[in-house]
Amino acid sequence: MSNLITQRSQARGLEQSRVIERPGAQTGFDAFYASGAWTPTFVGSTIAGTFTYDATNTGGFYTRIGNQVVIEGRVRITAIAVAPTGNLQIGGLPITSATTGRNAAGALHFGTWTGITLTGARTMLAGEIVDTVLVANLFESGTNIAVNVTQGAALVLVGGIADIRFAGSYQV
Repeated sequence: MSNLITQRSQARGLEQSRVIERPGAQTGFDAFYASGAWTPTFVGSTIAGTFTYDATNTGGFYTRIGNQVVIEGRVRITAIAVAPTGNLQIGGLPITSATTGRNAAGALHFGTWTGITLTGARTMLAGEIVDTVLVANLFESGTNIAVNVTQGAALVLVGGIADIRFAGSYQV
């Protein structure tokens, strides 16, 4: 039977000499991994607009792993006091996007939406997150038709609400 004091001493020695790897050459695990709630918003690129948000149904969650952020969210408004103008965007991203050199740090896809009026024969809505921003630009497209930037005027209330659900990822 070994000596208890010797065992404790050996255990302390091993603990002090162990190598700690920090993923992604980060200074600490907190910089490598983070998660939490965030509040997405509607924003126009020229005039942001003023909205009444349904606080119970507006929100999102994010997870950062290394240089990638995965997000999901929902924006629901019940009133538009000042209409947005310019390009329609989802604002309030939890972490500023990276400078990728491609001007495309990530993308969003939309599960369902009410209150976004697409133009012409366009039937699909998507979001793009460019370099060094806290917003996602909205785009609309369709089969064999050019992609169109979604304008602020496309945001309308249908049955008293505008409601959009989305998920995606981007580099930070």
